[in-house]
Amino acid sequence: IPRWLNSPHPRDAEVLAELRRLAAKDPRVDVRTIDARSDRDGHYLLSFRPLGAIDTVALSFDPESLGG
Repeated sequence: IPRWLNSPHPRDAEVLAELRRLAAKDPRVDVRTIDARSDRDGHYLLSFRPLGAIDTVALSFDPESLGG
């Protein structure tokens, strides 16, 4: 994802769509539970439930940590 983010200035909607796409590619993820959004501080939030799990995994990404 860092190389993709370093392409000509992706918009938030594109970044969130890419996070959803990458999560959906993982065979351990229940694709029906994927949610990606940004918060007021500009962090990207990705949540999903692994297949067979009860609890949701929530990840927060600072745009700088993604290479943007």
